[in-house]
Amino acid sequence: MQDQTVTKAQKCLLVFVNVVLRLFARFRVYGRENIEGFREPLIVAANHRGLLDPPLVGTAFSLEARVFPLRYIAKPAFFGRPIMAFLFHLYGAFSATEFRKAIHCLRDDGGTLVIFPEGKIAGGEQMLDSKLGVGMLAMMFPDIYIVPISIVGTENAIKNMLLLKRPHITMKIGKPFTMREALRDHKDPVSERHCTKQCAIRKAGTRAQQEKAASIITDAINRYLEQ
Repeated sequence: MQDQTVTKAQKCLLVFVNVVLRLFARFRVYGRENIEGFREPLIVAANHRGLLDPPLVGTAFSLEARVFPLRYIAKPAFFGRPIMAFLFHLYGAFSATEFRKAIHCLRDDGGTLVIFPEGKIAGGEQMLDSKLGVGMLAMMFPDIYIVPISIVGTENAIKNMLLLKRPHITMKIGKPFTMREALRDHKDPVSERHCTKQCAIRKAGTRAQQEKAASIITDAINRYLEQ
């Protein structure tokens, strides 16, 4: 799907989502100042509590922001039927089995990649551990900014809005960081040296380094869930 087509589809949907949220939910966003002026490439990482989360993440950015089109990694099951697959492709999503597209998005397109590190919808006060592939991407692109986003209140949001119950939904946008910076702060010189020496050829590091990177992203999101 061409970028211009995806961008138009996303912006149209985001206008609709913003109107729906204003009318049928009590929606609050904090931290938009943290991403003012940022442009692609970016990795946006959020916890996943409900079906509303993907378009909700898109509302973090103004329609004029130079981050569109957003590219989403989605569950393979969503692409099993032609109509569903078309709609997901139209919105900029691709299957998690197509990992090369995530690499292409960041390396060649300089795009914005939206990921839900848990890999599925999950409840609980804190998010589940991030999948290993998330750490792999972060190690491959250690100088691309990662935007942590926490979402609360979307578990039954669509159902409650249909019942006119106006659910409370809160989204917090954290301060962007690079994996290189995070590893330095965590005093992990081995992984940081890996970033310095091998990121030019996109080596993903050892499994231990990928797990460390995934853990850093999980912790970053959980910090905002706890606030």
